[in-house]
This record gives sequence, C-alpha cells and structure tokens, in this order.
Amino acid sequence: MNFGEANSRGGRMFDRAVRLLGVETARSTWDALTRGTGSGPLADATMVTMPQELAVTVRQPSGVPATFFLATIADATCPGSSADLASMSGLELREHATAAWKCLADRAALANDIEEGFGCDKSDAWETTREVTEGKWAESKVAEIAQLAGRMYEALRGVRLKTEDALPQEVKGVEMGGDFSRLLASEVAQVGSACRAMSDLATMRVMQRRAMQLRFAGEKEVGRGPLVIALDESGSMHDHGSVKRNTWAKSAAVALTRLAHDAGRMVRVVHFSTTMTVTECKPGDRAAVLKMACHFLSGGTDIQSAVRCATEQVKDLEQSGCKGADIVVVTDGGCNSSDDVAIAVEMAKAAERGIRFWTVAIACEIDASRSLRDKAARYVHLTDTDDVGAIKGLKAAADSATIRR
Repeated sequence: MNFGEANSRGGRMFDRAVRLLGVETARSTWDALTRGTGSGPLADATMVTMPQELAVTVRQPSGVPATFFLATIADATCPGSSADLASMSGLELREHATAAWKCLADRAALANDIEEGFGCDKSDAWETTREVTEGKWAESKVAEIAQLAGRMYEALRGVRLKTEDALPQEVKGVEMGGDFSRLLASEVAQVGSACRAMSDLATMRVMQRRAMQLRFAGEKEVGRGPLVIALDESGSMHDHGSVKRNTWAKSAAVALTRLAHDAGRMVRVVHFSTTMTVTECKPGDRAAVLKMACHFLSGGTDIQSAVRCATEQVKDLEQSGCKGADIVVVTDGGCNSSDDVAIAVEMAKAAERGIRFWTVAIACEIDASRSLRDKAARYVHLTDTDDVGAIKGLKAAADSATIRR
C-alpha cells in the first residue's frame, strides 16, 4: 500500500501521525517502512534501526503494522508539535525508532497469538489486534484466550486427523485447506523445496488452510448441522487470580467454533447468566468470534432458560434451512434438585426433536446424577491446569457429530 492509499483510508492512528509529523515527513517515513526508501532524518533513523525479523511484518499489504509504527514514533517525537522533531539529534531519533520497533514487536506477538488462536490470516489478525487495542477489551486477556484456544483447537484437530472416517473416501475434487494428509503432491513438493522462499510460502499456505488438497465424498456431500453453544457468563465465571474459569470457557468456545467452521458449519452462541444474548458466528466471520470471546454478562446462573433458549436457536436455524444442530453447554454451575428437574424437562423436549447435548464443566464437577451430565451425549471436565487434553472428548460435537441426511 502506498502513502496515498493509506492516507485516503484514514483511520485515527494514521490521521494523528500525519498531523503530528507533517505530510512530507510522514510520507518519507512511510516509504522507509514499506519500501526501504525515503529521505530525511526520521526516515533514515527508521531504516537504520529496522530489525530484520520485522521487515516482512511492517510491509504487510494491509498497512496496519506500518500505520502502528508511524503513529507510535509520531507520538514519541512530536508530543507537542513538529518543532519537537526538528530539534532532535540523529541519536535521539534512532533511540525513539528503536523503542517504536520494540512496541511493534510486542504488537506483532499479540497479532501472532490472535492468528493462531482465532484462526485469522495475517491481515485479519492485525485488523483484529487493532480492534482489540482500540476497543474496550484487555489485550492481555484476549492474548490469554487466544493462546489457550489455539492449543485446544490443535488438540481437537489432532484427534480429527488421527481418527478413521467411516464415510466413503471417493475423491470428488480439490479444495483449499490445511490437512497435510490430503495435500496435492505439488503442494507437498513445495513445502519440502530446497528453495527457502518457496518452502516458506507453501508452509504458510498450509498453516492458513489455503493450500490445495483433495476433497472426498462423504462428509462434504452429506453436510453437517450447525452448532449451538450455551456459554455460562454468570458472576462465578469471572477470572479470579489463578482460577480462570471465563478464560477456559471462552477458549473452549473459540476452539469448538473454529473446528465447526472448518467443516463449514454455522455456530450460534447463547451467552447466559440470568439474562441471555446471542452471537451468530458464520464461517469466516472473525469479528463475531472476537465479539463472542470478549462478551461477558455477570449475574446469576439460569441453566434452564439457557437450555430453552439454545433449543429455540436450533428451531430458528431449522426454519432457515440449517438442520441437524446439536447443543454444547459450557458452565461451572451445579444446581439443586428442583432446578435439575426443570432442566431435565427442557432437555427432554429438545431430545424429542433429535437434539443432542454435550456438556463442558468448567473447574467444578457436575454431579453424575444431574441431567447435564447424566443425559449428555458426552461430558467433559476442564480444570484450570495446563492440560488441554480433556477437550478431545468434544471432537465429535465440533467435527462429526451431526451428520444427518
């Protein structure tokens, strides 16, 4: 992206940087960042201090990393006006540029966490990072959810790749993806190429699930139903010190959503406490997944109403032509006997429609006699430990549970 295109797109960070630096200084510094050219004291300081490992990052076509650097160094060198910049020595400018590169490296680390945890490509990851940092969400919390969600997703995906598929394996065509066992021979050859640049590009395509792979008959031909996740956001789900129930719950929801999206399945998330809201996460909608991960209600725990609302979402999806949805309930909530009876009634109504339930207990075990455990197709208990292996028990819910003709 050239300076004119970046300027026309605006954005608060870019506009502020141009206003502080002046158009010509901003232009030359932008050229130094994106092209390795440019003249003037600040452009020179930028090029001299540029870390080699950030050269590719700052030249991303989206222009977001370069805009971030430009805004960072503008704030540092022109806190009052462009006169501050004019009075600085070359050494001072290089010190400010070095500090700005450090800030960019930290931001790149967050973008990398988001890319791996939320399944974004690099451009979307930086856009998402900007939404996080300019929004109301804590960067550290989003990074924590992204890191844990990425590990859970890989655990789920690992189970999927190792599990025999009973569906017919007739080759039906070619599609984009990142399943190494299905890659075309040409893609495999490029990954193993002696040419470093070709190998890196091919590996990136696989990681971003954009490589060419075989498409088989069976799961794609039959189709899968949507996934409805009832996500507990009551007050007891707050993160407190080392007990991070909300982080684990949101990470599980993100990982399940990503795996469902890999299969082209719609996901709806019912956020519940004593009230409820719904987030629709269509495949490829990174903004919706981020919104879901950053949402929190607080309040009491009304599991009965959550089950009823989730069932209503299944009905609504069926009316729009998306049949075969199952429900995953993610909660730390136990319940008393009278509440359990009401929950059992709602689950029975759902079962009459062919809906299956999958239960994820966060931190607290649910008593074996309670409906959410006793009547669930699969019960999984996740604790605040470093072991994400238990999430593998939900492989069928997110990947191949609802194959219905």
